[in-house]
Amino acid sequence: MRYASIEDMSRALGADTLRAIADHDGDRVADDDVVLRALDEASALADTYIPREISPHIPADAIPMALRRAVVIVASTYLREARDMMTDDARASYAAVIPWLERIAAGTASLGVTVPPGGDDGSSVAVDVADPEAESQGRIWNRASASRVF
Repeated sequence: MRYASIEDMSRALGADTLRAIADHDGDRVADDDVVLRALDEASALADTYIPREISPHIPADAIPMALRRAVVIVASTYLREARDMMTDDARASYAAVIPWLERIAAGTASLGVTVPPGGDDGSSVAVDVADPEAESQGRIWNRASASRVF
């Protein structure tokens, strides 16, 4: 799924900047196919960090703003690199996005997407996957069991 649009890119960068980094045919208009390809590549990169349990539950009509912004930054970085137009600000933005995506992958940051797990009875309860829970069968190794071994 593409997590940002051409309009998102234009709003974030400004029409002039977008035109400068995405006008590959020289007609003084940002090429939609170039921008969409960069957005697809950036979205594919983001997908590698988003846990599989979450990605199917990201609503296409309500993509989290932070994810949209991250994809715009990555896509603009791809476009700037292709035109040799990187700036210090663009490098800093990209340098901040990748660790954030890594935190998403590690579960220490949240996209704010809730996943409705299916229960045995067909019911579902919204659970934020950034707050994992674990169950255990209890202790196997304890002081009493250790004394039996020696």
